[in-house]
Amino acid sequence: MSVGKEVPFEIMTAAAGPGQSSVNITSPTGRQVPCSVSPVPGGSAAKFVPTEAGPHNVQVTFADQVVPGSPFTTVATQVLHVTATNRSFVRSIRQSVS
Repeated sequence: MSVGKEVPFEIMTAAAGPGQSSVNITSPTGRQVPCSVSPVPGGSAAKFVPTEAGPHNVQVTFADQVVPGSPFTTVATQVLHVTATNRSFVRSIRQSVS
């Protein structure tokens, strides 16, 4: 996932019975990252936008219970693009910023 780009994901809860999903995301510097969660058939749709590069902890709960395996860790990277036009040479660099 890339810093500044929306990250959508689904939480499938149809087999778990009634309840609501919630998501708490913590950035590499310990800040809470806003995450919207909306009900959809079979579960919930969630999305957030990372503002920092590095590992983010994503804690998911359903019906006030922590989902097994949660918190999950995902890493946001800072993507840099460099374009050189000399003789049609194009190079993209992807660099992870800590």
